[in-house]
Amino acid sequence: SKLGKGGQFRLLKVGLAFKFILEHIYNHQMTLASICDASLGKVLVLVLWNSAAAEGEREASARASAAVNNIVSALTAQGGGSGALATTKAQEFRKRLGGDTTGAAAPAARKRRVGPSGSDAIAIDVAETSAEVTHSLESSFLHVLDILEIVFTGNRQSVKWAEYSPLLCNSSGADDALDYRRLFAAIALLFELVQESLHRYAPKILEFLQIATQHSNYHTESVRCWQHYVNFVGVARLKPLLPAVVGELLKLAERLRPHALEACRQLCEHLMCGLVEATCRQHEDLVAFLPSLPAWAELKTARMAVQKKLGAQHGASFATQLAVALPQLESASQQAVRRAALSHISDLVSSQQRGANPRCIAAQLDTPLLASLMRALFKFLWESSAFPADQLKCGELLGQIGAVDPSRFSNVDMGRGLATQTPSDLGNIELLAKRVLVDFLAPNLTSKNSYAFAVQEILKYLQDSGQADRVLGSLKDEVRETLKPYLHSSYQLIEADDKAQARGATSIAKRYEDPTSFEGVVAQAVSMVQGKQQALFEACLPAVQGNHALALFLMHHVLHDILTSSTPLNDLGLLSESLASLLSSPKHETAQAVFSLVDDMIQRRDSTQWDVTVTRAVDAKARDRMLQRIDQMRKPITNRKIVAASVRCGAHARALQFLEEAILDEYNGNVVNPFDCPRIDKEDDCFLLQSIYRDLDEPDGVLGSLRIGPVTVMTRTLQLEQAARWHDAQACYEEQLSSLAGAPAGEEERQDLVCGLVRCNQNMRRFESALRLIQGAGDDEGLRAKLRPTACEAAWQLSSWDRLGEALAMPEQGSDDCDDFQVSLGKSLLALHKKDPESLKTHVSETMLQVTRTVASAARESYTRAYQHLLKLHVLSDIAWLSSCRDGSSAAPQKMAPMILARSATTAPTFVARQTVLSPLRVALVELNLMEDAMQVELEFIKLSRKHSVPIVMEHPSTSFCHAPPELQLRAQLEWGKLMYSRGFRDDALQHMMQLGMQHPRARLLGARWATEAASELLVPKVAEAEFAEVKDKLPEDEAAWFYHASYLDQLLKEQIAAKGRPSVAKGRSPGSASVCPFDMCKLVTFTVRGYLQALHRGNKRLQFILNRVLQLAWDCSELDLHKAEVIAEIDKQAQTMQPWMWYMVLPQLISRVHNTDMRQLFTNLIMCVLCKYPHQAFWHIVQLMKSTNKEHSKLGMNMVQEVARQDNAAHRIMCTYHVVMQDLSNLATSNPPDGGSTMSLSKSFPKLLGGGGASRPGHSWKVLVPLQRQMTAAVPRMRSQKETQVSIDAFPEMLFSERCLDSLEVFRTKERPKKLVFLGNDGREYPFLVKAERRGDLRKDSRMMMFGTMVNQLLDQNPDARRRNLCLVTFNVVILQESCGLIEWVSKTRGMRHIIDDLWKRLRPGHQQTVREIKDIFDHSKDLHETFTKQVLPRHPPVLHKWFMQCTDPSVWLSKRLIFARSQALWCMLGYIMGLGDRHGENILLDTESGRMVHVDFDCLFGKGMLLERPETVPFRLTQNCVAAMGVTGIEGVFRRSCELCMGVLRDRSNKQTLLSVLHVYIADPLIEWTGRQHKDPRHEEEFGIQQARNTIGDVEKKLNGMLNVGAVVILGARREAESVLSPAERGRGLLGRDRGVGLSVAGQVDELLKAAMCKRNLSEMYVGWQPWV
Repeated sequence: SKLGKGGQFRLLKVGLAFKFILEHIYNHQMTLASICDASLGKVLVLVLWNSAAAEGEREASARASAAVNNIVSALTAQGGGSGALATTKAQEFRKRLGGDTTGAAAPAARKRRVGPSGSDAIAIDVAETSAEVTHSLESSFLHVLDILEIVFTGNRQSVKWAEYSPLLCNSSGADDALDYRRLFAAIALLFELVQESLHRYAPKILEFLQIATQHSNYHTESVRCWQHYVNFVGVARLKPLLPAVVGELLKLAERLRPHALEACRQLCEHLMCGLVEATCRQHEDLVAFLPSLPAWAELKTARMAVQKKLGAQHGASFATQLAVALPQLESASQQAVRRAALSHISDLVSSQQRGANPRCIAAQLDTPLLASLMRALFKFLWESSAFPADQLKCGELLGQIGAVDPSRFSNVDMGRGLATQTPSDLGNIELLAKRVLVDFLAPNLTSKNSYAFAVQEILKYLQDSGQADRVLGSLKDEVRETLKPYLHSSYQLIEADDKAQARGATSIAKRYEDPTSFEGVVAQAVSMVQGKQQALFEACLPAVQGNHALALFLMHHVLHDILTSSTPLNDLGLLSESLASLLSSPKHETAQAVFSLVDDMIQRRDSTQWDVTVTRAVDAKARDRMLQRIDQMRKPITNRKIVAASVRCGAHARALQFLEEAILDEYNGNVVNPFDCPRIDKEDDCFLLQSIYRDLDEPDGVLGSLRIGPVTVMTRTLQLEQAARWHDAQACYEEQLSSLAGAPAGEEERQDLVCGLVRCNQNMRRFESALRLIQGAGDDEGLRAKLRPTACEAAWQLSSWDRLGEALAMPEQGSDDCDDFQVSLGKSLLALHKKDPESLKTHVSETMLQVTRTVASAARESYTRAYQHLLKLHVLSDIAWLSSCRDGSSAAPQKMAPMILARSATTAPTFVARQTVLSPLRVALVELNLMEDAMQVELEFIKLSRKHSVPIVMEHPSTSFCHAPPELQLRAQLEWGKLMYSRGFRDDALQHMMQLGMQHPRARLLGARWATEAASELLVPKVAEAEFAEVKDKLPEDEAAWFYHASYLDQLLKEQIAAKGRPSVAKGRSPGSASVCPFDMCKLVTFTVRGYLQALHRGNKRLQFILNRVLQLAWDCSELDLHKAEVIAEIDKQAQTMQPWMWYMVLPQLISRVHNTDMRQLFTNLIMCVLCKYPHQAFWHIVQLMKSTNKEHSKLGMNMVQEVARQDNAAHRIMCTYHVVMQDLSNLATSNPPDGGSTMSLSKSFPKLLGGGGASRPGHSWKVLVPLQRQMTAAVPRMRSQKETQVSIDAFPEMLFSERCLDSLEVFRTKERPKKLVFLGNDGREYPFLVKAERRGDLRKDSRMMMFGTMVNQLLDQNPDARRRNLCLVTFNVVILQESCGLIEWVSKTRGMRHIIDDLWKRLRPGHQQTVREIKDIFDHSKDLHETFTKQVLPRHPPVLHKWFMQCTDPSVWLSKRLIFARSQALWCMLGYIMGLGDRHGENILLDTESGRMVHVDFDCLFGKGMLLERPETVPFRLTQNCVAAMGVTGIEGVFRRSCELCMGVLRDRSNKQTLLSVLHVYIADPLIEWTGRQHKDPRHEEEFGIQQARNTIGDVEKKLNGMLNVGAVVILGARREAESVLSPAERGRGLLGRDRGVGLSVAGQVDELLKAAMCKRNLSEMYVGWQPWV
């Protein structure tokens, strides 16, 4: 009763503790040594805490040292049994860390301390105290830090909180506020006592001090702890941590400076300056990674030391500083260092944002550097899965960078496929332990004790197996020092014990088993592991909790172990069931982990099944056993389950891949080729396929799904939505809802229809209507929950904040609704409206963290997969920035809109992406009362809608922009006119522009342009001429004004020529308007040429079209004798002020036309000008003229070269070198190895090509430009003014030269025996080329085809739809050495399509494939080729090319390659038809093994030559069964057909058609090209005959561009049978093959007929066998 209630309670606790100890000792579950281990740490904390209360540092240090010496001496001085045990324990303290206390210091005075009862205590030698204290504290140092950290952070959820918190309480109670001054003093005492060993725990202490300093709100007493840490550890041992330490000290100084200036001064002058200066002296390689030091007087010496050391790097550009900082983030082995590097990069970005262009970081970095930055940030996100604060910091940085357009990284490796990569070295336990320690545990040891326990147990396992020394010895020094303390630590599992006791678990794996989480399933799998390695896997399990990256890595190794061991099949089935159940988890990272394991099993099964090394029966049995075990694991994880999980977590590429597999597996097994006539019978499958394509933002796939599936209201509605036909989609939803009115239907179906109806109103921007529909949902809680995100969006779009509050109060949809971005965005905008910065900051941070964690897993698959989430980070970052500008925490620029729009311009140029960014920011600007900025954003959104043909409601600018500045009003009016014109209201738009033209000359230009189009007769020529003249007066520097005026004059010129009955270049308007032309013919021609070239003086946007058209006009005038002297004089006059790089762009055209007698002098001067300016590039072009078999051409070329040599000695020397090399290359092309071998040696026959190599090859030195296409293409920036076009530019800033070729050549065994020649570049890389001589062909066709392809690429790039689909041709350089031989650039990473298919057949269907000779014999003995082809050949050779794409285990890579293949194939099909390209057998079609893009080579069979062969080609292009199967279940429908129509539409566009024909007219100017193989009987008229052939051929091309057909298929509308659409043999005999049919078909109609002809099996059966139509 004297003790009181508190004392009685404490006495009871002591009794219970004593009882617990006795029971465990008697049960042999605890020893006195373990009791000391567990208690000593707490005792030391009490000692430090009590000592820190003393007055003065000296007294506190003496008191702590004495107390610890008492403890150590008590352990060593006790007698008896327990004393012996205590002595042993004290010795263990010393032995663990190699301490030796025998060599103590010299004797000193001895002190006697009074015991508790007044008796004398043990005498202690004060001089020996430090050594004893050091060794004693080392054994419990980690325990002390853990106790302090738990109390510091206030982690009440820890099971140890209640035990540790009373240790650091004041006398008044444990619940008082923590005394930070006293606590930091205790920490400083701890550091002083173990200062000699402090370096062993440097990373742990750094993390601890970071946490302590932050939680104490940067207390001044923390300075002393940091000083001890830096001084005791030392700069040498801090090396890897120095950037992080300096960053933390700088952060502490910044927080102390406002209120504790003296402490800040001491920190800077006495610690930071010395630390930075020592770093500069001892670790120069780390100076560049140090954070930027502020311009404080206290840091002057440190700053000067850094500037002196960096030298030229000081004051470097933002990009340079970023490039220097990135390696630290990528290669750091400690999380603290990574965190510091991330902060440094974040500071760089933030400082750049405060510069000239603050919000557009992505636009300031080149693509490789930006890609490196994004890769490093994604890697940091994944490795920091256990650190939410670090992930949030990284997410903020990603938001600052912005959602960069994925197409910018199309040719850059962004680390795609990491999610599905199986870890290497599976089965190697030692390497597994090493990787876990280095990659996952060592960087994070400071964060969780579970990691420390895992390290401790792994090291024990390695010690027991004798591998510890070898593993530790192979690690970096800093990693090894980090791990060493855990060799003797004594961590025990606490948290898992409580859970395990309830289940009676006996092992670590059983303790952690939980089938509802991925980490729990990992533990389940570990419990199935057999053998000694189970101990290693179990050691990792505590660290797996909360570390998803480690869990997935470990699971791959565990899965390998149980599949290759004798684990029972029943256990495998149980594990597989658990994995299958995880697919329904709402956590995306959990489903992604299962996906990764599935990919691992698929890859493992394929490699096992097709293992070519299996030859013995024993090996086959082991293989069958492995396949059985893998199938057992895959059985519950069906494709359908994977599809559902993929759709739920946004992995749409994976959903598409596995849905197609499921559809093909369920297809009728009797059908040999399911792609022959693809069909989806189930409406649900068709709708699901459409939905996946919709979510992938692939409208072509949506349409293709509809075409192969049942056409129902549901599937049709989705197609209408994807086509942005929201009015029609709304009508469909209303129809379906009305049909459900009187019929029993599921509640979920009705809810989906209502949601679709609301979605239609949202996309039409009818937000008021959408909210009314949502209000009509009534009390249907399920429907209201589904509509909650939509209601939030509609409310904030209308700035209706009351209704936004009501929407946020609507019921949530399950557990996922909290993650819905629209809801979170609504909360953030509502906080912005209420001017509540703290609430806004909270909402933005929470949402950003959720989105960032999703990015971490999505980016492992691909950048495209993560892009939708990066858009969200982009928006959140901008909202936070706008709020900070209002609050004054960030400098607010005068204009917000330009910065916002500049950032949005770096995003993907799609409507969805830009709308996601611009819509909420417009609302935020309105809330900030920045109305002008909001109007600018709104105007940009309207422009975006117009360009993407999205129907939106826009008020007239006079109303909606009435309060805008005059300039903005004019821009809005201009956009209004463009919007009306794009919607078909052309008369209204023209009238609007004419009225606006009085104020805005650009509007007048648009009006004049629209009024003078070929389809319009609104302006007579005199009036139109006056309009253009006035516009040019007001816009004298505008390129468009001059160009469109010249285009109009060009049209009048064509009409004048047509009116006089001369050959028309192109059909124009009716001849009636030609009589009123305001000029005579001479002026018209001259003014047209002058207008075009004057436009080129003011900008280079249309350079290719202008120069090609001018050259064509000059040629036509020369041929027609139409004022040719005036035209040539005008070109000569304008050329005087044009830069040489302009003429270089059309150098091949100049060379082809230079033989014309009228233009020879002019073109010779232009060619010589280019040759003088760019001799290295131009000589590769001019050689075809010098080496021509035509003597006149050759003489002309030599004369030009000699004239240039007389003018420029340097150019003369260069050309002499090239001439020698070219001569040897020409001889090499025509020579063959004497023994007919597959290799040649240059040293024997062509030693000059080996270059200078010392005395053995004197005089053979040369240096030539490597003729790569990128080297031969001028790098010309976009120019927009006359001033810019007149400035001389470096068109070839980086030139790659070669001084020798490799000696060995590979000779191919084809009829021409081409050779692979390798140039060795001065960058050390090898550049292969094909040296080829054609016996009958003409390589100029290949050169011209590549030139034509380059022009097609430029036209495609100008089309937004083509650009979005990444439609482009792979072109390569072709150097013409002579007409029959040349040098062809080698296209790397490609393989012939036939070789790929042959390998797949051998692997998938061994023994079934027939040789070409065998199939030829079958056809030779066939009576019906069609029947033989369809019933004998095709069944033996089913399509397999789609399996080649499936080798990419990553679905995003698979989808990307397949889309690129389909689109590139469509482009080549359409272009090949237009150009009459034949001979498309499997070896002339290559596939890029990385991207899947199709590449065509060998263009000798051009311009319909294939139709004149002995066995004429009956198909327009190659579209065989493998080409169709590779495009998926939709076949030619969808992506392929839409790409064909788009490509054909671009080629047939009126302005593009003229450009292409201008390029093709080069062939007329080069009459020696062999066109169709037909030669004229009279050699005297051979050139004239060639010109006529060229004209006829180009005329055929023009007919095709006008919608004609010229193929083997007959156009019969309504044909029912396949045979009706094919020419019969009799019709072929009458010469109907290749005859023009069809009269101006539409693009879609022309494409449809071409596809029918190409896929027609009767046509294919008629092809010659070498073409291999079955491939």
